[in-house]
Amino acid sequence: MGRRADHLEEETMKNRRPRRPQPARLLSLTCLLAVACGTGEPAGTERSDANRGGTADADQIFAADEEFNRVTGELGAAGWVDFFAPDGRMVVNGDEIVGKAAIREAMEPYLSAVRLEWSPTRAAARAGSDLGYTVGRYRASPKESPDSVITTGTYVTIWERQADGSWKVALDIGSPHPEPRP
Repeated sequence: MGRRADHLEEETMKNRRPRRPQPARLLSLTCLLAVACGTGEPAGTERSDANRGGTADADQIFAADEEFNRVTGELGAAGWVDFFAPDGRMVVNGDEIVGKAAIREAMEPYLSAVRLEWSPTRAAARAGSDLGYTVGRYRASPKESPDSVITTGTYVTIWERQADGSWKVALDIGSPHPEPRP
């Protein structure tokens, strides 16, 4: 068991990045997204009916984000991880977490205690591109007290089309802040 645990810890440490995210990598992903979505008005502009983009890809990404929320609510960390690309990344509290195993390890304790819910407010993708994004709001509450609020915030998720045509999370970043006032 000790060797296996050491191997798992070693594997996990390989997937973890230094305390601060690698600015070059994050900048590269952001630049790729900017190029993918083009300049000027993106193809995925908001629509009042569902805030989905104007392309089939943007609509698919919006739907994938909604399904991501539903499955995570049902399955917890297993559902969360299933929506990430094999080399997907998260930025949490200044840490860049890379790969499904490391993401699951980071999210398991959190999603065991917390009900995380979100909904996209916007999706965009340039037609024919393999990258797109969603922006939305999230809310976390204790599982034992769903009416209480631990935190709320905004998130950005960069989605990447996979070889099978599905959309998976390439990068997920959240920014906590208070709920907007009515």
